[in-house]
This record gives sequence, structure tokens and C-alpha cells, in this order.
Amino acid sequence: MQLKPLLSNRDSSRFATRAEPAPAKAGALGMTLCFLLSVLPNVIWSAPCCTSSAGAPSLIIANDEAQISLGSRLFSVIGDSYKSSPAIFRAPYNKEKTTVLFVSGAYRLTPRWQIHFDLPFSLRSRSAVAASSSHESLADIVSGVAFEAIEELEYTPWKPRLLVFFDLIFPAGRSVYESRDPLGSDIHGKGFFSGQAGLYFWKVWDPWDASLLLSCQQGTSRKFGGTERINPGNTLFASLNIGFKLLRRLRMGLGIGPSYDSTIKINGVHQPNSNKLVWNVSADAAVIISNNWKLNLSYSDQTLLGPTFNTTLSRGALFSLNRTFEL
Repeated sequence: MQLKPLLSNRDSSRFATRAEPAPAKAGALGMTLCFLLSVLPNVIWSAPCCTSSAGAPSLIIANDEAQISLGSRLFSVIGDSYKSSPAIFRAPYNKEKTTVLFVSGAYRLTPRWQIHFDLPFSLRSRSAVAASSSHESLADIVSGVAFEAIEELEYTPWKPRLLVFFDLIFPAGRSVYESRDPLGSDIHGKGFFSGQAGLYFWKVWDPWDASLLLSCQQGTSRKFGGTERINPGNTLFASLNIGFKLLRRLRMGLGIGPSYDSTIKINGVHQPNSNKLVWNVSADAAVIISNNWKLNLSYSDQTLLGPTFNTTLSRGALFSLNRTFEL
């Protein structure tokens, strides 16, 4: 199989980027809501080249006052996808790995309003035939607010609950436009102040549950190097997750969804082949250790579904420990 040049994808991206239920069911539904709460961070997946969160922030969906999560997201790029040719897997010596250590949390201000944050630290390594490099840095920081637009004051089998969230994303990590490493190991963020708005629906039919996430992220234009003004496209993200409670303290789930970046502008000119599309498929498990502690495990793969184009393709895993604080 013929491989593309080692840094073709990165070099091109430098100029063309990337209820309360009924009393009879209260116990069972409450337990399932706890499972959903512990699985929520698993829908947050992003490409290793830019470790800022794309998708869902940390949200409280059970009847807790606050929550905090400590965890790690591990990614390994295994291929590249182009519009003009099929996806190509990388050779064994062409390695790109990212580990993101994160602290995220949320606090309920009122029964319907809450605030949240995500603080990631990124460690990246890149190696080729005769060169290798590594770098660590803060990645892009997220803070935001959420409002429960649709409550479930009494259980119905058809009406979902809905959280509307708004986030600000601060470019703490170096971007592809600011990279000083020829291999790009120092790329930890997108490089733009961004805003994100999204909807998170979820519903429980014990022992089944389902959730749907929709979000849109838009960055502000910025000059790099004093000459080129980059106007990033928007990022559209969706994820559908269906779960099943196997045991009293174990939930398994499957997720699927696309992430699309529209074309960017450089000095007001649209850049061809700068739009990106990738499909994320995930399998996750959540274990309730105690009333206030949950363990989350998840595996994600971007090579199973298509079409994909103008992007790297990665596989990864997520591990996190979640602590909740009751009202």
C-alpha cells in the first residue's frame, strides 16, 4: 500500500485546516440516571492534533449539586483520509500519540442552571523514520453554563429532558499555525477563541436509555505571524448513544456520530480541501463503585465508518473517575 508523504496531512492543514419519575420507578430510574451521568464525558472526542474539547462539556444530569471528574484520554493516529483517495493507514514507524490528562466539573446554581469547566493537559509524541519529538502543554480550556430547558417533573415514556449549554473555549494550547516543531508534536489546540452552543437530550426507559448531543463551535478570526488572518470554519458535532443496564451497577453503551469542520478563510479567501469530516464510533462501560463514585471506560474508533476526508484517523480510549456531591 502506497503511503502519503510523512507530513502531508499536517502541512496542508497549516494552510487549509481542520424528574422526578413515578414513585414506583424512582429507584430504578435514579440508578440509571447515575449511569448516564457517569457516561456523559465519553462523548467528548477530538482529533489528537487539537485536543480542545468538541462536543459535550461536563454536565449534571442527575439530582446532584456538583460533580468533579479526573481522567485521561489516549489517542493514537493510525491513518489519514483525503478527498481525492481512500483512507491510508500509516506505516508502523510513522507514529503520533496523544495523552490528555483532564479535570472537569460542574456546579448547580439553581435547580435549572449550572456552570461547568474542563481543564486539560496534553502530552504529545511524534516519530518518523529518523526523527522523533515530544511536547507537553495545557490544551484549550473550556468553561460554560447550561440550562435545563425541558424538565421531567413527572415521568412520561415519550418526553425527553433537555439541557441547553453555552461554552467559551480559550486557546491555551499552541496551534498548527504556531508550531515550532517540524513534526508537529507541540500542537495542542486550535489557536482560536471560540464559542460553542449545544443541545443535550436524554431519556430513560429502564433498563434502556438514550441520549443525543448536537453542538456547533465557531472561532474568532486571528492573525498569525503578523501577515495571514485566519478565519476558522465552524465545527458541527453530533453523537447518539444508546445504553443498557446489564447489572445493578454496570451499564454498557454504544455511540455513533459525525464531526464536520467547514472550510476556513485566509485573508478572506476560502481554502479548498480545508473542510473535514470524520465519524466517531464508541463503546463504553460505566461502573458505580458507590453512591458518589463512578468509573468510566470507553473506546473510540474513527476508522469504522465513512465517508471521511481531509483529516487524521485515530483510535483511543478514555478512563475517568467521577465524584458527585448530593444536594
